[in-house]
Amino acid sequence: MYNDDTKGKLENIVRGSLIEGYTDHCTAVRNFLCAGFSTRTTVKRNLESKLLFKKEQEPGLRNYATTHQLWVPYLPGQYLIRDGESQVYLDIHSTHVVKINDTVYFATWLEYFNILVLHNLIFKDTAYTMGNVLHAVVRQPFHSRK
Repeated sequence: MYNDDTKGKLENIVRGSLIEGYTDHCTAVRNFLCAGFSTRTTVKRNLESKLLFKKEQEPGLRNYATTHQLWVPYLPGQYLIRDGESQVYLDIHSTHVVKINDTVYFATWLEYFNILVLHNLIFKDTAYTMGNVLHAVVRQPFHSRK
């Protein structure tokens, strides 16, 4: 079903290991979090302590976003809908949807970026690209149905 490269990447995500050889922003931010913070794969019982841990990650993520120029310098486009944790916009060219995600469903930033990397691994034609890290802004190709 999956090639060896995909299987290896999945194993690294599950183990909390770095994913080598990928330069996309989602994987790079995930690797930054793995390298700088605990990557325990078991769920803690105390959600409150995980949320505090998420707050502790924010200064490092802000610095990473500044260093790698990931801040979004423009408004996302035409507002479409609020979808769970995301506000969804159609970009000004009508080629992508832009999702501003408040990550409320994720206890840590690593959980969120693992989901993005997994999505990109499985659904390559609608892969996310990164924008603003702390109110995560991701872009995805938009294919209208006519």
